[in-house]
Amino acid sequence: MAQFEIAEQAVLYANHGSAGFDHREGGIRSIVDFKLRELERLFPGFIFAEHPELRESLYCDPESIEEFWDTPYSNIFLWHTNFYLRTSTTFSDSGQGDIKRAIEIGCGYGGLARIYKLMNPGISYTLVDLPESLFFAHNFLMLNFPDAKILYLNEDNQQKLDEHYDFVFVPVQASPSLAGRSFDVVTNTGSLQEMSGETVAFWMDFIERQIEVKAFFSCNYFLKLNYWGEVSGDNLICPILDPYWKSKHFKINPPVITTDAHSTNWLEFYVERIPSGEWDDCELPRDAAEMSEQARLESKASDEWFEKLWMSIWKFPTEESIREMLYGLRVCKQRPYKRDLVRPKKVDLSFWWPQTVRVFRAMAQLRPRPFVRTLRSYRRGRHFFESSEYSEERFYKKMLTKL
Repeated sequence: MAQFEIAEQAVLYANHGSAGFDHREGGIRSIVDFKLRELERLFPGFIFAEHPELRESLYCDPESIEEFWDTPYSNIFLWHTNFYLRTSTTFSDSGQGDIKRAIEIGCGYGGLARIYKLMNPGISYTLVDLPESLFFAHNFLMLNFPDAKILYLNEDNQQKLDEHYDFVFVPVQASPSLAGRSFDVVTNTGSLQEMSGETVAFWMDFIERQIEVKAFFSCNYFLKLNYWGEVSGDNLICPILDPYWKSKHFKINPPVITTDAHSTNWLEFYVERIPSGEWDDCELPRDAAEMSEQARLESKASDEWFEKLWMSIWKFPTEESIREMLYGLRVCKQRPYKRDLVRPKKVDLSFWWPQTVRVFRAMAQLRPRPFVRTLRSYRRGRHFFESSEYSEERFYKKMLTKL
């Protein structure tokens, strides 16, 4: 286990790509340049040169820094900046002004929290994560904001939640203490995808039932390909929404994300919470039917098609809408959604046939049916991974059996 003598050492460790918090890289000036230009294109009126305060931290890995206009940036800093701009812009465009209270589930070392504080000094930002992650987030944010008023929540100081703090650090085991609290926006990026289905359900109940929020922003894995009919754990899809949301932004694989995170598909979305006083379960079937009808007017497997059909299923799933979704997912597999996700070609096994036989025999003993299906596909000249499916397919098939 890493040992640190001073806070700067801990922060530098957390900011290094090998720590596992993010995919920070060095020597990728062209990617940083692309992100700068792409963010200004995505958010008209926003210009980096007009925000010199919006810069990479002094306490980050220096090898990841690229300077433009005498200002330091990194690929991860701009990754977090995109999340901030998307959330704050959409929130403001909805006529709700500035974000005053934000909560992030899975905050890592606090990179996104720092940007929120730079751009909105009056914000109260709550960070929820494992205690080990909060250790790094606490050191990182205190180095960047030495005068900040902070609260590290525990069973002895819960009454202090009524006071205003710049940062509130909440270990996951203390998260029930936030029940009944109100927040403008809740954010989760790149961590729900790593949790079990049971844990995802816990956090969605926390968001939808335990606290009060106006909006939810997520950027997590989407269209995950799984082979041999198996997935790691039972997280087939995330997040799992209840019917009381309105979609305001839905984008699969935005280039500003995938240009340096292209090993899988991503879904970035922003949804607004419908106030509880406006919930009308009797209207859900009609709303869902309208969205399904709108989806049929869109190009199959486009962002617009996915968004409308996806929200329709969350509101009121029907056999027709789920089968339409499964059909669209099959279309995606025939022409992979990611432009750089190349479908595996048939594998030539002749060179290493003896080793292959031993591996195949072992796999056949563990998972005989998926193995036989795959081997038959290979013998028929099909793609070797023909039997693979998206984890979302598993989710919707399970949903279909429960109707």
